[in-house]
Amino acid sequence: MKLFKKIRKENKINYLFLSIPLFEKVFSKDKVEVFFRGIRVYQKKINIDFRPKLNINAKEITLWVDHFAGGGAEFYFKNKLNELDEKDFVLRLQPIELGFYKFSIYGKNIQTQMTFKTLEEVKTFLSELEKFDVVVNNLCGYPDIGAVFDFIRGLKNKNKITMMLHDYYSVCPGIFLLNEKTEFCNIPAAEKCRECFSKNPNIAPIFKKQFADIHSWRNMWSDFYTNCTNEIIVFSESSRNILKKAYPHLESKMKIEPHKILEFKKIKKTLQKEKKEVINIAVLGNANAIYKGKKIITRMASLIKEKGIKDVKITVIGEYEGKNDVTATGKYDREDLPELLTAHGADIVFVPSVCPETYSYTTSEAMTLGMPVACFDVGASPERVKKYEKGLVISKIDAQTALDEITDFVKQSCLKSPPSRRPET
Repeated sequence: MKLFKKIRKENKINYLFLSIPLFEKVFSKDKVEVFFRGIRVYQKKINIDFRPKLNINAKEITLWVDHFAGGGAEFYFKNKLNELDEKDFVLRLQPIELGFYKFSIYGKNIQTQMTFKTLEEVKTFLSELEKFDVVVNNLCGYPDIGAVFDFIRGLKNKNKITMMLHDYYSVCPGIFLLNEKTEFCNIPAAEKCRECFSKNPNIAPIFKKQFADIHSWRNMWSDFYTNCTNEIIVFSESSRNILKKAYPHLESKMKIEPHKILEFKKIKKTLQKEKKEVINIAVLGNANAIYKGKKIITRMASLIKEKGIKDVKITVIGEYEGKNDVTATGKYDREDLPELLTAHGADIVFVPSVCPETYSYTTSEAMTLGMPVACFDVGASPERVKKYEKGLVISKIDAQTALDEITDFVKQSCLKSPPSRRPET
């Protein structure tokens, strides 16, 4: 195949991962798999001497078992990469299309990628390394979680195993802890969980085929947590309490480490905000998911239109698809956030998540920028918002309540004190 020859000639294996969707459109699945085999044969040749060199030069090696879906877990991983010392190496395992695994190697002066067909192949590769730590960052997207646990257990040269709680996948395969009514379930009694597992549309059918009920799912995770994991990193008191509710025996392994929020480089100063006739409620990030509050945003926009409210509007600084009068900027770079908030005249940042966030980067980013922040009383966000002088915790998860209380809060803030300060670039 010409493309394979091009990759082989230029020694750029990572082209493969950028082109998979194109391959699937142009070639049959069998031909794509043949292509993968060719890449794997070639990568074995170019990496034949890599592992001994890694052992000699590395001060610390960490294997990250991760997903491939972006989001907060991805942002967390990239921040950790930036903290690498000169002789530290990070190995990252991720599931990709067609049942293959992407394996990346990161160091200060090294970055390369390869593919493996099976976890057994990955284990063989790792067997020639010296001792290394394992970080389980996120397991969403792996076709067989039990096989991943067995893979980690079988690593003879592993040291410490740390679990990162970026979501509640280990509590429920529905991940976001939303019941059949798309409301936060709050981890009810065992029988209620069993009943919900069978009829909850938020839980994919594949899990209902693989597991008899929610208890068999949790038993699998509990065994791994108990017998293999040294530490479980949670990012908020809320996430610690939720995990403890499902696995009370794991409390001694839990450690709270809030995320580090990087300063924004583009902020030069803050200016007094001019009094305006229209209140602009800003929502940050991807607002297309139900658990992120899409229904709330859509309903709020509809109420504004139905009631003819002229002095309130909603702007999503990020992605949103809806048939109403919500302005959406599309995906943005984090460093552009201060400028976008200023350009769109945002008066308050609303975090509309209806599921319990394990941390919420956007909440902390808005607070770092000095913006007023509103959220519902669920998950990690209200932990910080309740202590924030410009914070509002909405009394009920409801669009009308959110619209009324946010509007009143902004109006009262303008009356009680000088205009709030907003970042200017």
